[in-house]
Amino acid sequence: MSANYKDIWETLNKVSMDKIKDKKGKFDYLSWTDMWQEVQKYFPEVDYEFREFDNPTYGSLDCMVYPDGSASVHCTVTIQGVSRSMWLAVTDYNNNAKKDWNVVDVANTKMRCLTKCMSMFGLGAHIYRGEDLIDREVKPGLNAVRSAKAYVLMSIDGKKASSHKTTNDYINAFRKSVADLSEDDRKKLFSKNSSNVEKAYNDLGENDQDKDAYDKLIDAYSE
Repeated sequence: MSANYKDIWETLNKVSMDKIKDKKGKFDYLSWTDMWQEVQKYFPEVDYEFREFDNPTYGSLDCMVYPDGSASVHCTVTIQGVSRSMWLAVTDYNNNAKKDWNVVDVANTKMRCLTKCMSMFGLGAHIYRGEDLIDREVKPGLNAVRSAKAYVLMSIDGKKASSHKTTNDYINAFRKSVADLSEDDRKKLFSKNSSNVEKAYNDLGENDQDKDAYDKLIDAYSE
């Protein structure tokens, strides 16, 4: 069994993910379909399952529900007898735990969790590097030093809505604007700001706490 752990990791960790990341501009993004297809090339016997939980109110659910109403999904991937498990919270567009979630939120989170779980075998593991630092405080002054460029937030009608001097200020303003819109209008706003979104994203540091939340926006609204 120990040999399988080592062989699987060394095989998948050597796979270049550049062609997959480039599928959505320059964003460091991996979709579950791309990950699944890539794993199949090396280990076609790969399998996965999502854990189910007994809920006192609704019976069996494919997510764990916590006392405050938030939820998480749990996935296990198995390759050649080696199993890895991963969990992921159901979150909103600001990366906060979502308490008013529905079946679509759970379904989307499950597929992101599957992607993350597959990375535990080495494929695309570098994409998640620094995620363990997401709840740590950003060093004072780092936000101001990151970029001296101005980031312009455009409205849906293509007019200038606001201007921001730092990357994180722009990202926070964009996320708040998106959160208040309908699904169709979110896509329109994303389209109007695509160039500035990409510029701001690329200016973020590799371990920046905003990257994970920004990935979710990109996944949902980039075309």
